[in-house]
Amino acid sequence: QGLEALFVMRPGGVPPGGHTQEKAKQQIRELFDLMDRDRSGFLDHYEIASLGQAIKTNWSSSDTSTFMSILDRDGDGRIFPPEFEAFILKMLLTAFDRLCLLYTSDAADEEGRRG
Repeated sequence: QGLEALFVMRPGGVPPGGHTQEKAKQQIRELFDLMDRDRSGFLDHYEIASLGQAIKTNWSSSDTSTFMSILDRDGDGRIFPPEFEAFILKMLLTAFDRLCLLYTSDAADEEGRRG
């Protein structure tokens, strides 16, 4: 599955801006690498806490634990690139699904007004 669902909606399989599936995965990996401050190859509790504090001033240790439990699929306390990629892809696909539902709903409403 993965990003394929995002690309089948456009002719030629290329989304706006010319991004390809490989380019998107590369960008996700670059984000992971930026977050991996100690260059260990995984994200730990402290790196997730730093991220949380950077985006939300009142980020708590409970927020970090919750976020870690969502990202850390195998429960080893470390988030490796495949876990991170799976999370980002799920967020993108969820957002894409919601946009499709809104678009479909709006299109149906428009048809109803015309019909």
